[in-house]
Amino acid sequence: MKNTLLFFMALLALGACSKKDLGISFRMNYEEEVVIPSSVGINLPFTIQSPPITTNSESKFSNNNTSANRVSSIRLEEMQLILDEPSEADFSFLESIYILISAQGLPDDTIAWQDPVTSNASVLNLTTTELNLKPYLVKDEFSLKTITLTDEFISEDHRITIKSGFRVEAEIFN
Repeated sequence: MKNTLLFFMALLALGACSKKDLGISFRMNYEEEVVIPSSVGINLPFTIQSPPITTNSESKFSNNNTSANRVSSIRLEEMQLILDEPSEADFSFLESIYILISAQGLPDDTIAWQDPVTSNASVLNLTTTELNLKPYLVKDEFSLKTITLTDEFISEDHRITIKSGFRVEAEIFN
């Protein structure tokens, strides 16, 4: 009887283990700053290209016991804009904003947006894409392109921090 019970417990334990149990999920966060310059025309689209953002992806994968070839997907979980300067300003000057991601050898892809911008706060949470962004984030670096349309004249530069959080799904090393 004892052997039978042990046998069934072993079967249950083996049945509970699956390839999915060997998976891992973790977050990669990035922060970038862009400036919307004063004198941007009203109702004219304006594009701002960020400098390249180093991914450090291989290091981040290694720290999580995985590698780029074991990553199944990387999705943008959250993108938040924080208006740092001028301190008394808010996002009411924007009519719309789109954030695109680019990397060497890959097309630009829209990853976050708000159209129309309905916030008069200094923090703006954008709608994010469901695209698998693995091709961009396994590269050594990527860039963000911000396309804005303003609905009022701004007399000062507006410094904005872009915070993004990406969810990585991968298999771990055995």
